Amino acid sequence: MKNSLTKLALATSIAAMPLLADDTFKNAKSLFAIEGGYSDLGVNVYDSGVGISNLGKENGGMGTIGIKVGAQSENYRIFISARHYDTDKLSRLNTYGAEAQYMFNFSEPVNFFVGINGGIANLRVSSTATYDTAYDNLKYVGGDLGFNYHATELVDVELGYRFMTFPDDIERSTYTYQFDRLQTFYVSAIIKWDMD
Repeated sequence: MKNSLTKLALATSIAAMPLLADDTFKNAKSLFAIEGGYSDLGVNVYDSGVGISNLGKENGGMGTIGIKVGAQSENYRIFISARHYDTDKLSRLNTYGAEAQYMFNFSEPVNFFVGINGGIANLRVSSTATYDTAYDNLKYVGGDLGFNYHATELVDVELGYRFMTFPDDIERSTYTYQFDRLQTFYVSAIIKWDMD
């Protein structure tokens, strides 16, 4: 856990370097955002390599809410984030991570962004008559893209798509729990103000 957090902090620092190097840093903004959306995630359970259960996907039915704090310059934006997913098939799913984004300013009221993300997913699969409870903190990496609308001087509205992949599985006894890509369509209300 400590090594994972160290790697996350290092990745966030590296991602933030373009922001620090940007000529418009003097115009940087602080950010606070509330995010809501819908997600889906597939979970498969294997016993010694033989598939015994497919918990399936919650296509568009897994609600999510989160908060983000960050900073942005003219073209770069970074966030530290925490999200909770309201899921029936898992007894717990929360993510804690960071996003680094590049913004294409093609018009005055709207910009397009692409980015990368990474962090830790804290999840728990409840036990059934067939397999035991599994829980762990898994690393995730992924990307995001979307549009950012400047509603007012102080508020942006963000509409985006995010995906996260899980390189590792959870292994308990003879059981292996594999987690598919977590994808989310979301909207955020972002409050921004000048840095001191």
